[in-house]
Amino acid sequence: MESKIDPIISVIIPTYNSEKFIFKCINSIPINKKVEVLLIDDFSKKNLKNKINLKKYNNFKIFRNKSNFGPGMSRNFGINKSKGKYILFLDSDDYLKKMNFIKLVNKCENDNVDIIFCRYNKDHYPKDNLFFIKTIKTSTKRQELLKKIYSKDYPLDECWSILFKREFLIKKNILFPKNIRIAEDEYFLAKALTEFNKAKMFDKVIYIHNDRKNSLSSDLSGYNSHLDFINLFYIFTKLYLRKKYKKNEELLLKRYLGTLYNRIISLMFLRKKQELIKISKIIKKNYYKEINTILNFLNLSEYRMLVKAKNISKLKSLIKNNLNDFKKKFGIPEHIYIYCKGRISKSLIKICENLNIKIIAIIDDDQNIKNKFENYKLINFQNFKKIMNKSDSNFKIFVANSRKLTYEKIVKKMTSNKIDSKNIIHYY
Repeated sequence: MESKIDPIISVIIPTYNSEKFIFKCINSIPINKKVEVLLIDDFSKKNLKNKINLKKYNNFKIFRNKSNFGPGMSRNFGINKSKGKYILFLDSDDYLKKMNFIKLVNKCENDNVDIIFCRYNKDHYPKDNLFFIKTIKTSTKRQELLKKIYSKDYPLDECWSILFKREFLIKKNILFPKNIRIAEDEYFLAKALTEFNKAKMFDKVIYIHNDRKNSLSSDLSGYNSHLDFINLFYIFTKLYLRKKYKKNEELLLKRYLGTLYNRIISLMFLRKKQELIKISKIIKKNYYKEINTILNFLNLSEYRMLVKAKNISKLKSLIKNNLNDFKKKFGIPEHIYIYCKGRISKSLIKICENLNIKIIAIIDDDQNIKNKFENYKLINFQNFKKIMNKSDSNFKIFVANSRKLTYEKIVKKMTSNKIDSKNIIHYY
């Protein structure tokens, strides 16, 4: 009788109404006893069990949620049901490089680290994380790795392409937060990065990420996303109270909190009155005195206006203060271009409308570019260059992107086309 062998890697795939692209995803995974695949159907309109032949995909298991819980809760269920030594989270619209993944499986059989960073490709910045992977030694300890994350400005806000040792996740109780559907990866990663002992890297591309339009995370400017950011803000503040952190751990958590704060404040400009009333109630409900201690400890006193904005008048004052801060920092340019369409640019548009600043156009490198974004002309960089060649007018270019490296890349492209760097402003 053949002895039962536990898999080396458990691939956990949360899926919701993904029948159009799920087969490309699952066909990229080897049918191999060393690989376990857990498909978590998050209450799709069409039952996934009726679509996939489990006799063919004999290393697959399909589970169906009783309601639509979101990707985080689906992944938590997968962690609980998995049996592999390591866990890989795979989005249903992404896929793996099969041959490289098989090499990774064989390599992992003898590995014994908490986290393995793997190489990926995707269609937006950073398109490849080799610039980070190649800095990691054969085995890297936590403080060394966190320092590298800062020095390379490496965006760690998505859990895919990273292997996590299952025993490590279970022992440290590292799970995705409940009832959070946007940016839940960030909290999961923050916990993992402040708890792991050693990490390794795998420098061959195993993961291909697709930035699918109309996906849950494609537009982070909506009201529900805003609520998730606010709730995450409070969850992150409580994370600080768990233990005394070392310098690099503290810097990492501070970066996550700062990013959340900037998202929350920028989105205030997009909210209607009734939405602001509901937000003020949520802030009031979540407020606790220890937040002030945390903010003092981290020298984040500027965040106090948010955590104390427990009614709509205080929220409106906060929005007004941010308009005043914008004027102090940037003045009131005669007219501007905004580079990068997205959540940050939507907020910037509202600020400009409040201050009567003329927006000439939105610039973006998206190859499938449309004609309009938020009712403003949308152009690519080539069209922008043509306009510049015909214009002698005074203008400013606001790069609406939170990534420093993205900003620097855009500045380099602009200056190489004879655009003065003094006219280029980083806004985030």
